[in-house]
Amino acid sequence: MSPLSAGLASPSSPTNRRGSMRLPQIAARKKIHWQTLPANKLNSTLWCNDLVSVDSVSVLDITELDRLFAVDNNENKRKGQGRDIKTVLTKSKASTVSLLESKRSHNVEIALSRFQMTYSGIRDAIVNMDEDALTLDDLWSLMALVPTKQEMEPILAYTGEVDKLGKAERFFIEMYKVPRLKQRIEAFIFKRQFNNKIEEIDQDLTTIQKATDQVRDSVRFQSLLQYILYVGNYLNQGSGQPARGISLSSLDKLTDVKANDKKQTILHFLINCFEKSKPELLNFAEDITDVQFAKTVDLEGIAAEVRELENGMKVVQRELQTDATPKAENGDVQPADTVQDTFKQSMDVFASRAQALLSSLSDRLAKLRADFSACKKFYAEDDSVKTEPFFNRISIFIHSFESVKKERAEVLEKELKKKQREERESISPPVRHRRALTVSGPV
Repeated sequence: MSPLSAGLASPSSPTNRRGSMRLPQIAARKKIHWQTLPANKLNSTLWCNDLVSVDSVSVLDITELDRLFAVDNNENKRKGQGRDIKTVLTKSKASTVSLLESKRSHNVEIALSRFQMTYSGIRDAIVNMDEDALTLDDLWSLMALVPTKQEMEPILAYTGEVDKLGKAERFFIEMYKVPRLKQRIEAFIFKRQFNNKIEEIDQDLTTIQKATDQVRDSVRFQSLLQYILYVGNYLNQGSGQPARGISLSSLDKLTDVKANDKKQTILHFLINCFEKSKPELLNFAEDITDVQFAKTVDLEGIAAEVRELENGMKVVQRELQTDATPKAENGDVQPADTVQDTFKQSMDVFASRAQALLSSLSDRLAKLRADFSACKKFYAEDDSVKTEPFFNRISIFIHSFESVKKERAEVLEKELKKKQREERESISPPVRHRRALTVSGPV
Protein backbone atom coordinates (compact mmCIF):
# COMPACT_ATOMS: atom_id res chain seq x y z
CA MET A 1 0.00 0.00 0.00
CA SER A 2 1.25 3.46 -0.86
CA PRO A 3 1.71 5.99 1.96
CA LEU A 4 -0.75 8.23 0.20
CA SER A 5 -3.37 5.51 0.16
CA ALA A 6 -3.16 5.34 3.93
CA GLY A 7 -3.82 9.05 4.28
CA LEU A 8 -1.92 12.33 4.58
CA ALA A 9 -1.04 14.10 7.82
CA SER A 10 1.10 16.94 9.06
CA PRO A 11 4.84 16.35 9.43
CA SER A 12 4.41 15.84 13.13
CA SER A 13 1.78 13.15 12.75
CA PRO A 14 2.64 9.70 14.14
CA THR A 15 3.09 6.79 11.76
CA ASN A 16 1.73 3.23 11.89
CA ARG A 17 3.85 0.12 12.01
CA ARG A 18 4.38 0.08 8.26
CA GLY A 19 5.60 3.66 8.24
CA SER A 20 2.43 5.09 6.69
CA MET A 21 1.02 8.24 8.20
CA ARG A 22 -2.12 8.22 10.30
CA LEU A 23 -4.62 11.01 9.99
CA PRO A 24 -4.72 13.19 13.13
CA GLN A 25 -8.02 13.56 14.92
CA ILE A 26 -9.03 17.06 13.87
CA ALA A 27 -12.19 18.76 12.74
CA ALA A 28 -14.07 17.14 9.92
CA ARG A 29 -12.88 17.81 6.41
CA LYS A 30 -14.82 18.10 3.16
CA LYS A 31 -15.00 14.73 1.46
CA ILE A 32 -14.03 13.55 -2.03
CA HIS A 33 -16.81 11.31 -3.29
CA TRP A 34 -14.70 9.07 -5.47
CA GLN A 35 -15.12 5.44 -6.47
CA THR A 36 -12.76 3.17 -4.60
CA LEU A 37 -11.30 -0.01 -6.04
CA PRO A 38 -11.73 -3.41 -4.34
CA ALA A 39 -8.53 -4.91 -2.97
CA ASN A 40 -8.71 -8.01 -5.17
CA LYS A 41 -8.33 -5.83 -8.26
CA LEU A 42 -5.17 -4.05 -7.17
CA ASN A 43 -2.63 -6.80 -7.76
CA SER A 44 0.08 -5.81 -10.24
CA THR A 45 -1.24 -2.25 -10.45
CA LEU A 46 0.41 1.05 -9.62
CA TRP A 47 -1.42 1.06 -6.30
CA CYS A 48 0.82 -1.76 -5.05
CA ASN A 49 3.96 0.30 -5.55
CA ASP A 50 5.28 2.78 -2.96
CA LEU A 51 6.01 5.47 -5.49
CA VAL A 52 5.69 8.21 -2.84
CA SER A 53 7.83 7.69 0.23
CA VAL A 54 7.00 8.88 3.74
CA ASP A 55 9.63 11.58 3.56
CA SER A 56 8.45 12.96 0.25
CA VAL A 57 4.98 13.61 1.68
CA SER A 58 6.47 16.52 3.62
CA VAL A 59 6.45 18.59 0.42
CA LEU A 60 2.71 18.95 0.89
CA ASP A 61 1.51 21.75 3.13
CA ILE A 62 -0.94 19.77 5.24
CA THR A 63 -1.70 22.77 7.45
CA GLU A 64 -2.86 24.71 4.44
CA LEU A 65 -4.84 21.67 3.28
CA ASP A 66 -6.69 21.59 6.60
CA ARG A 67 -7.35 25.31 6.46
CA LEU A 68 -8.77 25.16 2.96
CA PHE A 69 -10.92 22.04 3.32
CA ALA A 70 -11.97 21.89 6.98
CA VAL A 71 -15.73 21.90 7.52
CA ASP A 72 -17.02 25.19 8.96
CA ASN A 73 -19.51 24.09 11.61
CA ASN A 74 -20.74 27.65 12.15
CA GLU A 75 -21.53 27.95 8.45
CA ASN A 76 -23.43 24.66 8.59
CA LYS A 77 -25.49 25.96 11.49
CA ARG A 78 -26.32 29.16 9.61
CA LYS A 79 -27.35 27.15 6.57
CA GLY A 80 -29.41 24.79 8.70
CA GLN A 81 -31.40 27.63 10.25
CA GLY A 82 -32.67 28.90 6.93
CA ARG A 83 -32.66 25.77 4.82
CA ASP A 84 -35.50 25.36 2.36
CA ILE A 85 -36.97 22.36 0.56
CA LYS A 86 -34.12 22.37 -1.97
CA THR A 87 -31.56 22.06 0.82
CA VAL A 88 -33.47 19.19 2.40
CA LEU A 89 -33.58 17.36 -0.90
CA THR A 90 -29.88 17.90 -1.48
CA LYS A 91 -29.01 16.55 1.95
CA SER A 92 -31.32 13.59 1.42
CA LYS A 93 -29.67 12.85 -1.90
CA ALA A 94 -26.21 13.08 -0.40
CA SER A 95 -27.14 10.56 2.28
CA THR A 96 -28.22 7.95 -0.32
CA VAL A 97 -26.12 4.80 -0.21
CA SER A 98 -24.95 3.74 -3.68
CA LEU A 99 -23.53 0.24 -4.13
CA LEU A 100 -23.47 0.12 -7.92
CA GLU A 101 -21.17 1.68 -10.48
CA SER A 102 -22.42 5.23 -11.05
CA LYS A 103 -23.05 4.89 -14.80
CA ARG A 104 -24.97 1.65 -14.35
CA SER A 105 -27.02 3.16 -11.54
CA HIS A 106 -27.81 6.21 -13.66
CA ASN A 107 -28.90 4.10 -16.65
CA VAL A 108 -31.12 1.91 -14.48
CA GLU A 109 -32.85 4.96 -13.01
CA ILE A 110 -33.47 6.39 -16.49
CA ALA A 111 -34.95 3.08 -17.69
CA LEU A 112 -37.17 2.82 -14.62
CA SER A 113 -38.67 6.26 -15.27
CA ARG A 114 -40.87 4.75 -18.00
CA PHE A 115 -42.68 2.51 -15.51
CA GLN A 116 -45.61 4.03 -13.65
CA MET A 117 -45.43 1.23 -11.08
CA THR A 118 -43.72 0.46 -7.80
CA TYR A 119 -40.72 -1.86 -7.89
CA SER A 120 -42.73 -4.54 -6.14
CA GLY A 121 -45.49 -4.01 -8.72
CA ILE A 122 -43.03 -4.65 -11.54
CA ARG A 123 -41.83 -7.74 -9.70
CA ASP A 124 -45.36 -9.10 -9.29
CA ALA A 125 -46.21 -8.38 -12.94
CA ILE A 126 -43.24 -10.50 -14.03
CA VAL A 127 -44.10 -13.34 -11.66
CA ASN A 128 -47.78 -13.34 -12.66
CA MET A 129 -47.10 -12.85 -16.41
CA ASP A 130 -49.44 -9.85 -16.30
CA GLU A 131 -49.77 -8.74 -19.93
CA ASP A 132 -51.99 -5.83 -18.95
CA ALA A 133 -49.27 -4.37 -16.74
CA LEU A 134 -46.20 -4.90 -18.95
CA THR A 135 -45.98 -4.24 -22.67
CA LEU A 136 -43.50 -5.96 -24.96
CA ASP A 137 -41.33 -2.82 -24.94
CA ASP A 138 -41.42 -2.87 -21.13
CA LEU A 139 -40.13 -6.43 -21.13
CA TRP A 140 -37.27 -5.64 -23.50
CA SER A 141 -36.32 -2.76 -21.20
CA LEU A 142 -36.41 -5.05 -18.17
CA MET A 143 -34.10 -7.53 -19.91
CA ALA A 144 -31.42 -4.84 -19.86
CA LEU A 145 -32.05 -4.27 -16.14
CA VAL A 146 -31.47 -7.83 -14.95
CA PRO A 147 -28.81 -7.57 -12.21
CA THR A 148 -25.67 -9.66 -12.52
CA LYS A 149 -24.22 -11.81 -9.77
CA GLN A 150 -21.40 -9.29 -9.30
CA GLU A 151 -23.89 -6.45 -8.92
CA MET A 152 -25.93 -8.32 -6.33
CA GLU A 153 -22.96 -9.26 -4.12
CA PRO A 154 -22.51 -5.84 -2.43
CA ILE A 155 -26.29 -5.36 -2.22
CA LEU A 156 -26.80 -8.70 -0.47
CA ALA A 157 -23.90 -7.92 1.86
CA TYR A 158 -25.42 -4.57 2.82
CA THR A 159 -26.77 -4.58 6.39
CA GLY A 160 -28.01 -1.01 6.65
CA GLU A 161 -31.45 0.45 6.12
CA VAL A 162 -32.92 -0.45 2.72
CA ASP A 163 -34.63 2.94 2.47
CA LYS A 164 -31.23 4.62 2.33
CA LEU A 165 -30.21 2.69 -0.79
CA GLY A 166 -30.42 4.25 -4.24
CA LYS A 167 -33.30 3.55 -6.63
CA ALA A 168 -31.32 1.07 -8.69
CA GLU A 169 -30.25 -0.91 -5.61
CA ARG A 170 -33.79 -1.06 -4.25
CA PHE A 171 -35.10 -2.17 -7.66
CA PHE A 172 -32.48 -4.93 -7.84
CA ILE A 173 -33.54 -6.17 -4.41
CA GLU A 174 -37.11 -6.65 -5.68
CA MET A 175 -35.93 -8.31 -8.91
CA TYR A 176 -33.75 -10.72 -6.91
CA LYS A 177 -36.92 -12.12 -5.37
CA VAL A 178 -38.05 -13.42 -8.78
CA PRO A 179 -36.74 -16.96 -9.37
CA ARG A 180 -34.54 -17.23 -12.49
CA LEU A 181 -35.38 -13.66 -13.45
CA LYS A 182 -33.69 -13.55 -16.85
CA GLN A 183 -35.24 -16.81 -18.01
CA ARG A 184 -38.65 -15.71 -16.78
CA ILE A 185 -38.51 -12.44 -18.72
CA GLU A 186 -37.36 -14.34 -21.82
CA ALA A 187 -40.33 -16.69 -21.44
CA PHE A 188 -42.65 -13.72 -20.93
CA ILE A 189 -41.32 -12.05 -24.11
CA PHE A 190 -41.82 -15.30 -26.00
CA LYS A 191 -45.40 -15.51 -24.78
CA ARG A 192 -46.14 -11.89 -25.77
CA GLN A 193 -44.66 -12.32 -29.25
CA PHE A 194 -45.96 -15.79 -30.00
CA ASN A 195 -49.42 -15.04 -31.42
CA ASN A 196 -48.20 -12.27 -33.72
CA LYS A 197 -45.31 -14.40 -34.92
CA ILE A 198 -47.59 -17.36 -35.62
CA GLU A 199 -50.02 -15.14 -37.54
CA GLU A 200 -47.24 -13.61 -39.67
CA ILE A 201 -45.70 -16.99 -40.47
CA ASP A 202 -49.12 -18.45 -41.24
CA GLN A 203 -49.81 -15.67 -43.77
CA ASP A 204 -46.41 -16.09 -45.43
CA LEU A 205 -46.78 -19.87 -45.67
CA THR A 206 -50.25 -19.45 -47.19
CA THR A 207 -48.93 -16.96 -49.77
CA ILE A 208 -46.10 -19.21 -50.94
CA GLN A 209 -48.29 -22.33 -50.89
CA LYS A 210 -50.93 -20.65 -53.08
CA ALA A 211 -48.34 -19.29 -55.53
CA THR A 212 -46.60 -22.66 -55.71
CA ASP A 213 -49.85 -24.49 -56.43
CA GLN A 214 -50.92 -21.91 -59.01
CA VAL A 215 -47.64 -22.03 -60.94
CA ARG A 216 -47.55 -25.81 -60.79
CA ASP A 217 -51.14 -26.20 -62.04
CA SER A 218 -51.48 -23.38 -64.61
CA VAL A 219 -51.95 -25.05 -67.99
CA ARG A 220 -52.13 -21.67 -69.75
CA PHE A 221 -48.75 -20.58 -68.36
CA GLN A 222 -47.19 -23.91 -69.31
CA SER A 223 -48.64 -23.69 -72.83
CA LEU A 224 -47.29 -20.17 -73.22
CA LEU A 225 -43.79 -21.33 -72.30
CA GLN A 226 -43.97 -24.03 -74.96
CA TYR A 227 -44.96 -21.50 -77.61
CA ILE A 228 -42.01 -19.36 -76.50
CA LEU A 229 -39.70 -22.37 -76.84
CA TYR A 230 -40.97 -23.02 -80.37
CA VAL A 231 -40.47 -19.39 -81.44
CA GLY A 232 -36.97 -19.33 -79.94
CA ASN A 233 -35.93 -22.54 -81.66
CA TYR A 234 -37.28 -21.23 -84.98
CA LEU A 235 -35.25 -18.03 -84.67
CA ASN A 236 -32.16 -19.95 -83.56
CA GLN A 237 -32.13 -22.35 -86.50
CA GLY A 238 -28.58 -22.96 -87.66
CA SER A 239 -27.18 -22.25 -84.19
CA GLY A 240 -26.91 -25.83 -83.01
CA GLN A 241 -29.42 -28.36 -81.76
CA PRO A 242 -32.91 -27.06 -80.86
CA ALA A 243 -33.48 -26.39 -77.17
CA ARG A 244 -35.71 -28.85 -75.37
CA GLY A 245 -36.52 -26.44 -72.61
CA ILE A 246 -35.63 -23.01 -71.22
CA SER A 247 -35.08 -21.63 -67.76
CA LEU A 248 -37.43 -19.07 -66.25
CA SER A 249 -34.58 -16.54 -66.29
CA SER A 250 -34.67 -16.77 -70.12
CA LEU A 251 -38.03 -15.03 -70.14
CA ASP A 252 -36.26 -11.72 -69.63
CA LYS A 253 -34.67 -12.09 -73.09
CA LEU A 254 -37.98 -11.89 -74.92
CA THR A 255 -38.00 -8.10 -74.72
CA ASP A 256 -34.36 -7.79 -75.75
CA VAL A 257 -34.85 -9.02 -79.34
CA LYS A 258 -36.26 -6.16 -81.42
CA ALA A 259 -38.10 -6.54 -84.74
CA ASN A 260 -36.90 -4.74 -87.85
CA ASP A 261 -39.20 -1.83 -87.11
CA LYS A 262 -37.21 -1.28 -83.88
CA LYS A 263 -40.48 -1.16 -81.96
CA GLN A 264 -41.86 -4.64 -81.59
CA THR A 265 -40.38 -7.60 -79.69
CA ILE A 266 -41.06 -11.32 -79.51
CA LEU A 267 -43.77 -10.57 -76.95
CA HIS A 268 -45.49 -8.30 -79.45
CA PHE A 269 -45.40 -11.10 -82.00
CA LEU A 270 -46.79 -13.69 -79.58
CA ILE A 271 -49.60 -11.44 -78.40
CA ASN A 272 -50.56 -10.60 -81.99
CA CYS A 273 -50.76 -14.32 -82.75
CA PHE A 274 -52.72 -15.17 -79.61
CA GLU A 275 -55.27 -12.45 -80.35
CA LYS A 276 -56.14 -14.25 -83.56
CA SER A 277 -55.95 -17.93 -82.62
CA LYS A 278 -55.33 -18.43 -78.89
CA PRO A 279 -57.05 -15.56 -77.01
CA GLU A 280 -57.34 -17.64 -73.84
CA LEU A 281 -53.56 -17.50 -73.38
CA LEU A 282 -53.64 -13.70 -73.19
CA ASN A 283 -55.05 -13.95 -69.67
CA PHE A 284 -52.72 -16.61 -68.29
CA ALA A 285 -51.80 -14.23 -65.44
CA GLU A 286 -55.25 -14.80 -63.95
CA ASP A 287 -54.09 -18.31 -63.04
CA ILE A 288 -51.08 -17.18 -60.98
CA THR A 289 -52.22 -14.04 -59.17
CA ASP A 290 -50.35 -14.78 -55.92
CA VAL A 291 -46.95 -14.76 -57.60
CA GLN A 292 -46.69 -11.00 -57.10
CA PHE A 293 -47.00 -11.50 -53.32
CA ALA A 294 -44.80 -14.58 -53.04
CA LYS A 295 -41.87 -12.84 -54.75
CA THR A 296 -41.19 -10.89 -51.53
CA VAL A 297 -41.36 -13.85 -49.14
CA ASP A 298 -38.28 -15.90 -48.27
CA LEU A 299 -39.13 -19.49 -47.42
CA GLU A 300 -35.78 -20.02 -45.70
CA GLY A 301 -36.42 -16.92 -43.63
CA ILE A 302 -39.71 -18.43 -42.51
CA ALA A 303 -37.91 -21.65 -41.60
CA ALA A 304 -35.48 -19.64 -39.46
CA GLU A 305 -38.39 -17.96 -37.66
CA VAL A 306 -39.98 -21.35 -36.98
CA ARG A 307 -36.69 -22.62 -35.53
CA GLU A 308 -36.54 -19.51 -33.34
CA LEU A 309 -40.03 -20.25 -32.04
CA GLU A 310 -39.08 -23.87 -31.40
CA ASN A 311 -36.04 -22.73 -29.40
CA GLY A 312 -38.21 -20.32 -27.43
CA MET A 313 -40.63 -23.15 -26.74
CA LYS A 314 -37.76 -25.21 -25.36
CA VAL A 315 -36.91 -22.37 -22.95
CA VAL A 316 -40.52 -22.31 -21.73
CA GLN A 317 -40.64 -26.09 -21.33
CA ARG A 318 -37.32 -26.07 -19.49
CA GLU A 319 -38.61 -23.41 -17.11
CA LEU A 320 -41.77 -25.41 -16.48
CA GLN A 321 -39.68 -28.47 -15.61
CA THR A 322 -37.22 -26.58 -13.41
CA ASP A 323 -37.45 -27.01 -9.64
CA ALA A 324 -39.83 -24.35 -8.40
CA THR A 325 -37.73 -23.73 -5.28
CA PRO A 326 -36.48 -20.16 -5.70
CA LYS A 327 -32.74 -20.18 -6.32
CA ALA A 328 -30.25 -17.50 -7.21
CA GLU A 329 -28.01 -17.72 -10.25
CA ASN A 330 -25.29 -19.44 -8.20
CA GLY A 331 -27.70 -22.11 -6.96
CA ASP A 332 -28.18 -20.72 -3.46
CA VAL A 333 -31.72 -20.67 -2.13
CA GLN A 334 -33.06 -17.13 -2.28
CA PRO A 335 -34.39 -15.13 0.68
CA ALA A 336 -37.44 -16.29 2.56
CA ASP A 337 -39.39 -13.24 1.38
CA THR A 338 -39.13 -14.35 -2.26
CA VAL A 339 -42.54 -13.94 -3.88
CA GLN A 340 -44.70 -16.98 -4.51
CA ASP A 341 -43.80 -18.48 -7.89
CA THR A 342 -46.91 -18.70 -10.09
CA PHE A 343 -45.02 -19.24 -13.35
CA LYS A 344 -46.23 -22.80 -13.84
CA GLN A 345 -49.87 -21.84 -13.37
CA SER A 346 -49.52 -18.91 -15.76
CA MET A 347 -47.65 -20.77 -18.50
CA ASP A 348 -49.04 -24.33 -18.47
CA VAL A 349 -52.13 -23.59 -20.58
CA PHE A 350 -50.22 -21.33 -22.94
CA ALA A 351 -47.42 -23.87 -23.41
CA SER A 352 -49.86 -26.63 -24.31
CA ARG A 353 -51.67 -24.51 -26.90
CA ALA A 354 -48.45 -23.01 -28.26
CA GLN A 355 -46.83 -26.42 -28.73
CA ALA A 356 -49.83 -27.64 -30.73
CA LEU A 357 -49.79 -24.55 -32.99
CA LEU A 358 -46.05 -24.83 -33.46
CA SER A 359 -46.26 -28.50 -34.39
CA SER A 360 -48.93 -27.73 -36.97
CA LEU A 361 -46.81 -24.90 -38.36
CA SER A 362 -43.77 -27.16 -38.64
CA ASP A 363 -45.82 -29.73 -40.55
CA ARG A 364 -47.07 -27.09 -42.98
CA LEU A 365 -43.54 -25.82 -43.50
CA ALA A 366 -42.29 -29.33 -44.31
CA LYS A 367 -45.13 -29.88 -46.80
CA LEU A 368 -44.52 -26.51 -48.46
CA ARG A 369 -40.82 -27.20 -48.82
CA ALA A 370 -41.61 -30.48 -50.56
CA ASP A 371 -44.24 -28.86 -52.81
CA PHE A 372 -41.97 -25.97 -53.78
CA SER A 373 -39.11 -28.35 -54.49
CA ALA A 374 -41.41 -30.39 -56.75
CA CYS A 375 -42.56 -27.20 -58.50
CA LYS A 376 -38.97 -26.18 -59.21
CA LYS A 377 -38.22 -29.65 -60.52
CA PHE A 378 -41.30 -29.48 -62.75
CA TYR A 379 -39.98 -26.29 -64.35
CA ALA A 380 -36.44 -27.75 -64.51
CA GLU A 381 -35.13 -25.13 -62.11
CA ASP A 382 -32.19 -25.85 -59.82
CA ASP A 383 -33.30 -26.97 -56.37
CA SER A 384 -31.03 -24.32 -54.81
CA VAL A 385 -33.21 -21.52 -56.24
CA LYS A 386 -35.08 -19.75 -53.43
CA THR A 387 -38.66 -18.57 -53.44
CA GLU A 388 -37.92 -14.89 -54.00
CA PRO A 389 -35.94 -15.17 -57.28
CA PHE A 390 -38.16 -18.02 -58.53
CA PHE A 391 -41.41 -16.10 -58.24
CA ASN A 392 -39.81 -12.76 -59.08
CA ARG A 393 -38.75 -14.03 -62.53
CA ILE A 394 -42.33 -15.03 -63.26
CA SER A 395 -43.64 -11.73 -61.87
CA ILE A 396 -41.32 -9.70 -64.09
CA PHE A 397 -42.45 -11.70 -67.13
CA ILE A 398 -46.10 -11.10 -66.23
CA HIS A 399 -45.45 -7.37 -65.96
CA SER A 400 -43.72 -7.27 -69.36
CA PHE A 401 -46.45 -9.36 -70.98
CA GLU A 402 -49.23 -7.19 -69.53
CA SER A 403 -47.44 -4.00 -70.60
CA VAL A 404 -47.17 -5.16 -74.20
CA LYS A 405 -50.77 -6.38 -74.10
CA LYS A 406 -51.90 -2.96 -72.89
CA GLU A 407 -49.83 -1.26 -75.55
CA ARG A 408 -51.33 -3.56 -78.19
CA ALA A 409 -54.86 -2.84 -76.90
CA GLU A 410 -54.27 0.91 -77.23
CA VAL A 411 -53.06 0.42 -80.82
CA LEU A 412 -56.13 -1.66 -81.65
CA GLU A 413 -58.40 0.94 -80.10
CA LYS A 414 -56.87 3.67 -82.24
CA GLU A 415 -57.20 1.51 -85.35
CA LEU A 416 -60.83 0.77 -84.50
CA LYS A 417 -61.67 4.44 -84.03
CA LYS A 418 -59.98 5.27 -87.32
CA LYS A 419 -61.90 2.53 -89.13
CA GLN A 420 -65.20 3.67 -87.61
CA ARG A 421 -64.52 7.23 -88.66
CA GLU A 422 -63.74 6.12 -92.21
CA GLU A 423 -66.93 4.06 -92.35
CA ARG A 424 -69.03 7.01 -91.26
CA GLU A 425 -67.41 9.17 -93.86
CA SER A 426 -68.03 6.59 -96.59
CA ILE A 427 -71.74 6.33 -95.75
CA SER A 428 -72.35 10.08 -95.42
CA PRO A 429 -69.96 11.96 -97.70
CA PRO A 430 -69.25 15.49 -96.56
CA VAL A 431 -71.66 18.20 -97.87
CA ARG A 432 -70.09 20.55 -100.34
CA HIS A 433 -71.15 24.16 -99.89
CA ARG A 434 -72.11 25.92 -103.17
CA ARG A 435 -70.75 29.36 -103.83
CA ALA A 436 -73.49 31.98 -103.48
CA LEU A 437 -74.45 33.89 -106.67
CA THR A 438 -73.96 37.63 -106.56
CA VAL A 439 -76.63 39.73 -108.43
CA SER A 440 -75.40 43.05 -109.63
CA GLY A 441 -77.90 45.91 -110.09
CA PRO A 442 -77.66 48.88 -112.44
CA VAL A 443 -74.91 51.25 -111.72
